[in-house]
Amino acid sequence: MVIDTNTTSLTGHDINNITLEKTTCESYFIFHGETCIGAGFRTLFYFLLLAYCFIGLSAITARFFRSMEHVVQHTRAVTVVDPVSDVKTVKNEKVWNFTVADISLLAFGTSFPQISLATIDAVRNIGQLYAGG
Repeated sequence: MVIDTNTTSLTGHDINNITLEKTTCESYFIFHGETCIGAGFRTLFYFLLLAYCFIGLSAITARFFRSMEHVVQHTRAVTVVDPVSDVKTVKNEKVWNFTVADISLLAFGTSFPQISLATIDAVRNIGQLYAGG
């Protein structure tokens, strides 16, 4: 089967007479009526919203790191008795392991996208019986 690509397509319509129209999606992403505002303003709005989210993420992780450092620095006094000389020695040992802190940070980092999407979905569906996806 040979098709002349200059004039017809597989559906039999004339390709030269196709016009592309600019259409606006009627659904919204964050608030009702946002499709009524201009594309440039929406782009700026979403860019600022994304920057705000990254600033919030950096504030959350900075606080998390400070608290993790505080937890890892805790020590306890352990008394060790030398069996030969019966001398008591007090040593400070760490309560938490750095591995536990690293695993906690890894779990938080990998779960953050899912947690944030669930939070956004819950906020968008406030007042409804079903919120979640």
